[in-house]
Amino acid sequence: MKLTIFGAGAIGSEFGGHLAASGADVTLIGRGPHAEAMAERGLVMATAESRRTVAVRVVTDAAALPKQDVVIVCVKAHAVERAAEQIAALLHEESLAVFALNGLPWWYFQNHGGRFDGAILRSLDPEGHITRTLPAKHVIGTAVYQATTITAPGEIHYLDLPYNTMYLGELDRSLSPRLQKLEAMLKEGGIRTHALEDIRAKIWDKLWGNIAFNPVTALTHATMDAVVQSYDDTDLMEAIMNEARTVGEKIGVTFVGRPWNKLETSARLVGHKTSMLQDIDAGRPTEIEAIVGAVREIGKWLEVEMPHLNGLYSLIRLKERFYRPAGSGNETRPS
Repeated sequence: MKLTIFGAGAIGSEFGGHLAASGADVTLIGRGPHAEAMAERGLVMATAESRRTVAVRVVTDAAALPKQDVVIVCVKAHAVERAAEQIAALLHEESLAVFALNGLPWWYFQNHGGRFDGAILRSLDPEGHITRTLPAKHVIGTAVYQATTITAPGEIHYLDLPYNTMYLGELDRSLSPRLQKLEAMLKEGGIRTHALEDIRAKIWDKLWGNIAFNPVTALTHATMDAVVQSYDDTDLMEAIMNEARTVGEKIGVTFVGRPWNKLETSARLVGHKTSMLQDIDAGRPTEIEAIVGAVREIGKWLEVEMPHLNGLYSLIRLKERFYRPAGSGNETRPS
């Protein structure tokens, strides 16, 4: 079985490294110094307890590859639109496109079956280009619980925690033979994986924490554990999460536990920077549309009051526009 990791960033590199170490026929598609270092010297995979170097196959151009059986897409959510045609070109009739994305995915209402079945989230797919280019029949949804960072070109550090898992699901909620085959293959490749009937519920479970932590850490430059342990106003975090919960419940999502349960879990990620904070620190665009914007869009359809989500969205958009990290030129500092 031929596999490709489309997007060899932190998470994509970790997946590719595990698969390559297991002997899988896997190719990573990446670019820049990190991809160059992996191609030349291999991928260094480090945890708090171990460090190893894995030989990985890396290409910079997807067009260099033949059709693939499985394409695991690990790009940022806002990069899917411009990458859609390259991803589609890698798919044959039976290929699986596994979207390991943060936030709500562009495909959320495809084969949904509810009130908004077939609706396109314009915050994620403004012109419907992704939906037209990547047919839903190929798509496998995921919710990825990993904490991984690129520490230097060709090197990643990941937290090897018991609950780090890649959850998989069909859009039609079936435990299909192809889904179970994919689950088994990824497990053999060293990736902790679990197939679910309702992948959307698990996506919301992850998003429920991200929708508060990602923007707040990006605005304050605090790590996840610091926000919980040092921040005096966790009522704000809970208010943000409760607004998201109201939106989710109105489209049939069942939430388990209370916001504080998420806060306690996140406090265990000592020193970890959220992906949105990493993007802000690097001067890159954030995934604010997938993590907050799409929820706001659904909330507007449902006429839900969302003052905290609206405020966070506006503040992150302003920060993207005006903040420049040190060393980028024309620096500004957070006040």
